[in-house]
Amino acid sequence: MTKWKICLVFLWLGWRTSVSAQQDSVLLHINGKGILRSEFEYAYSHNTLHSQRNKQALKDYMKQFIDFKLKVDAAETAGIDTTSSFKYELEKYRRIQTEIYLADQKEADAMARHLYKQLKDGQRGESIHVCHIFKRLPQNASKHLLRETEAQMDSIYNDLKQQGTSTDFAAYVNRYSDEKDDFWINRLQMPQDFEKMTGELRPGEFSTPFYSPQGIHIVKVLDKKDLPPFEQIKADIIHRHRHAHRPEASLLTLVEILKKECPYTINQTAVDELVRKGHSEQPLFTLDGKEYSGKDFSLFASSYPGSTRHQFNAFVIKSVLDYEYKHWEERHPAFKKQMQMHRDSLLCQAVITQKIKKQSLTDEKGLEKYFEAHRAAYDWKQPRYKGIILHGTSKRQLRKMRKLLKKTPETKWQEAIRQAINTDGHPTLQATYGLFAPGDNRFVDARIFKKGKTEPIPDFPYTSFLGKKMKGPENYQEVHEAVTTDYQKQLEADWMEGLRAKSKVEINQEVLKTVNKHGYNP
Repeated sequence: MTKWKICLVFLWLGWRTSVSAQQDSVLLHINGKGILRSEFEYAYSHNTLHSQRNKQALKDYMKQFIDFKLKVDAAETAGIDTTSSFKYELEKYRRIQTEIYLADQKEADAMARHLYKQLKDGQRGESIHVCHIFKRLPQNASKHLLRETEAQMDSIYNDLKQQGTSTDFAAYVNRYSDEKDDFWINRLQMPQDFEKMTGELRPGEFSTPFYSPQGIHIVKVLDKKDLPPFEQIKADIIHRHRHAHRPEASLLTLVEILKKECPYTINQTAVDELVRKGHSEQPLFTLDGKEYSGKDFSLFASSYPGSTRHQFNAFVIKSVLDYEYKHWEERHPAFKKQMQMHRDSLLCQAVITQKIKKQSLTDEKGLEKYFEAHRAAYDWKQPRYKGIILHGTSKRQLRKMRKLLKKTPETKWQEAIRQAINTDGHPTLQATYGLFAPGDNRFVDARIFKKGKTEPIPDFPYTSFLGKKMKGPENYQEVHEAVTTDYQKQLEADWMEGLRAKSKVEINQEVLKTVNKHGYNP
């Protein structure tokens, strides 16, 4: 399917649109901008369960809605809504929504439910919270660039693997990745290679380097949740299915329906002339009274190769879909509200990323200060051992190594060991450095935590330790991800407090009393 066909497809949502504009009223003003009751009702009905709606729930949701709109206002003030990336994401969402019902709504719904059941039954139904070290590769990447990027990612992976459980993955993302933000995915959103890799990982684990159509990734799974409710992801299911199964037939059926609704009238004489001569000065057809000329066709055909008949048929399809796409929101007010809510949600996410997340990733002093003020919150339920475990062939060798390490900064222990041991090709010592919780290492469990006994390594029968037992982390880098998350929440709370203080919010209490009591049912 060509790009314009994907972009301009028909949507039949079946929403009720019985409420006239006269029934709507302005519910509140935020910084001078009026917000209609219907917009609030749409958001309220989609974010609260019907059984839980009461006066207190309405009051609580109003506070959330106002905060939401304050963030939207801040994003618009910052000009985020004018950026090309924002416009692209919004248009992408609209394309997905307008593909939901290309043909028969009941058939599409049944198909989506069947695929949803397959996802759940196949235990592939979780949503996955991930972050990744990502190096973007252009489609025409040279062999040199590919080798260089592969080598860099392999080096990063080996470094991560060597650190084991003490790895500060977020620090590597911040330093090396072309994308810094963590995100949630489900099995309907990502390429198959990405899905397969994340599906095999448990929370806390990270992958080996792997390719996707966009570049090379090392992904860490932060959390997993069950598959979202069917209605929440039905659009994504149908969207994927449409692109995998015969979209042309549905599209042609759709266009024939739209021709009758527009209405569409063909000038067969002009079309015959066009096919015979390759051009025509006459109007070829009309849509809702608007004429489409041979000149209009020539502009389209110049970038659409094929026979004249094939070009004309494609021109008609594009023109009909363009017309329907342009007038869709005028005919379906509920779709307009859905687009408005999604637009505002995208703006909220974008402004928080801009003002909170990006700031926190580079605010080392702020992170450190926050950690020191809340240090007790990051104490572990059980003590941990931070240090190094040495396994050697002789006690003398271990004493010598411990003496060397005591004179060396802890951050350089691994490098000192690498330079000092096994230089002749005959391994005489093994070293493991990290932060160990009970159960992470059998030698630490036996010697440090006094839990059980363990047999020595046959080739390295002597074991020694250099480190200490700790109740909590020494600095925020050891719990970077948790501190960053909490610090971002604090920054957002402070930012919201400032927005509320400088913003003017006016609620029409009389209109508020009529919410969901006047026949409107979004």
